[in-house]
Amino acid sequence: MMFEYLGEFSRILVTGPQRSGTTIATRMIAADLGYEFMPEEAFGAQNEVRWRELVRSMKNAVLQCPAMCRYVHEFGAEDDLAAVLMLRPVDEIIGSQKRIGWTHEAEERQRYVDLPYAQDVSISVTKYSYWVQHQRALIKHHYEVAYSSLAPHTLWTPEEMRWNFGPRQTEVRA
Repeated sequence: MMFEYLGEFSRILVTGPQRSGTTIATRMIAADLGYEFMPEEAFGAQNEVRWRELVRSMKNAVLQCPAMCRYVHEFGAEDDLAAVLMLRPVDEIIGSQKRIGWTHEAEERQRYVDLPYAQDVSISVTKYSYWVQHQRALIKHHYEVAYSSLAPHTLWTPEEMRWNFGPRQTEVRA
């Protein structure tokens, strides 16, 4: 098991830029802990109201929520909640976004419109900057997991086998 240290938390949010590894990390954490895996479709990916309701009500669950990265600190003082930020080199994120045709940069950017630095850089850079400059200090149980550190996990698929993966895909299909 790679994520046993998160077992003391009944609610785990996995966030970061889209294409940073939030799906596979969420699956791995849920599998390691025997928790429910909840992809962002569980709340409608962009639905902030439903996301907040779900975070409040979930138990023994791991929720993938890259689109809600801006807001995870709102639950940061809660003892039974951990926030995991996925770290991946921005050039790899952008490459993955291009490979699958991800087109939500402008939509994501709207959540950060009040930040002066947010409009001149990729949304990945904005999210990482906001985490470091604001969010991390507000989250009692925050963790940062490098995408590359997931490779030893039994659910990992090597890069050479992922070239045609689509969104949410974490394993090779027959």
